[in-house]
Amino acid sequence: MRNVYLSVLGTSPYVPCNYETDSPARVENVRFVQEATLSLKCRNWTAEDRIFILTTEEAFNKNWMDGGHQESTEGLRTRIERLNLRAKAESVDIPFGRSVDEIWDIFNKIYDLLDDDDNVIFDITHAFRSIPMLAIVVLNYAKVLKNIKLRGIYYGAFEILGGSPSYVGNSIPLEKRNVPIFDLSAFDLLMEWSFAVDQFIKSGNASAVAALTKREVRPILTETRGRDESARSINRLSESLEKFTEIMATCRGRLISEAVQQLKNSLEISNDNNLIKPFRPVVELLRGEIETSFAGDAVKDGVNAARWCLSHQLVQQGYTILQETIFSYLLLNAGQDPCDDCLREIPSQAIKIASSRKKGEPISRNDWHNPAAAYPEITEKIIAAIPDDPEFLKEMGCITQERNDLNHAGQKQNAKKNPSEFTRNLASHIKYAESLILAAQ
Repeated sequence: MRNVYLSVLGTSPYVPCNYETDSPARVENVRFVQEATLSLKCRNWTAEDRIFILTTEEAFNKNWMDGGHQESTEGLRTRIERLNLRAKAESVDIPFGRSVDEIWDIFNKIYDLLDDDDNVIFDITHAFRSIPMLAIVVLNYAKVLKNIKLRGIYYGAFEILGGSPSYVGNSIPLEKRNVPIFDLSAFDLLMEWSFAVDQFIKSGNASAVAALTKREVRPILTETRGRDESARSINRLSESLEKFTEIMATCRGRLISEAVQQLKNSLEISNDNNLIKPFRPVVELLRGEIETSFAGDAVKDGVNAARWCLSHQLVQQGYTILQETIFSYLLLNAGQDPCDDCLREIPSQAIKIASSRKKGEPISRNDWHNPAAAYPEITEKIIAAIPDDPEFLKEMGCITQERNDLNHAGQKQNAKKNPSEFTRNLASHIKYAESLILAAQ
């Protein structure tokens, strides 16, 4: 696992300045900001680590090599050598970026510099035009494909001195050329939050949101020995959210109402918490979805859970939860315990028996299978609890067929060829269940 330093070298005639951070730390009288960030961040690196300075041909000649602007000036290569760092430093030739092809060339060159699991520091101070944005895109791309870690984005705010290098060099004495180095890692973190929130909204997967939340509150909890109430409430909310989405993804029907209540409690506790600002939109989104949709009733929560799955592209889970919720509805209406494992299969059999009777081809009790055969009276009660609606049996037949199609991975002869039909049909089934079941509750 290497450490990698990336920076872009410009073409300006840089003048010596004093660079300082909030740490506080200070590097005095250096011409290149890279001298400062390398001194502050890479001093303890090993020979396995690497320093890559991206240079156009002009930047290479003017600022990487000695004598580029004046015969006596030392270039960045020499200045880095004088730091006596163990990490090897080299320039990497890049084009100017005047065309799409050149931009793609820069993208590929930066990406190819990185190895799996690298820890990367990026100094963007002298990056021209679109290079900082391009580099951030490349680095986030490499996070996914190479599992790199971005450990810092640094910018030396030379413009705070109020003029060009020549003006500063001629008008401001060295002792007053104090330039702050800003850590812009928060912008990368915001991008990570954007990806995480997008993943949650589209797929209902809260793992990335939970991971980012825990990463931010863990140092606070460690420092305060778990006593920071704001951090604790955010951590509990993150855990509740992750548990809720796992329950939805794995169709844990009996746990939905309990998980929703835990999530509601966590939302209430963290209501006024602004510790992690990017988390606030997630909290508001959750509050809108959870508090208005889930009421603590197993059947209502089951139907709403199916709709939640549909809105988060969990189609197979939506079918499973919806069908099992309707079975629970029938058991309850027949005066039975929906959590009795001996009875869970009877609603499906009862629907089949009722359908055969409606067609005028009733299935004889002698031909019933267990558990319906073992509990004939309960089975008749469930049949009697089936809504007096001609659409009900048709709906249940379609739900069963489509759920089986999904569970058998489309390996049956009559499998649907168009996957989008499942999403469209599930929306219709949920709408029917809402009108039939929720309206009657």
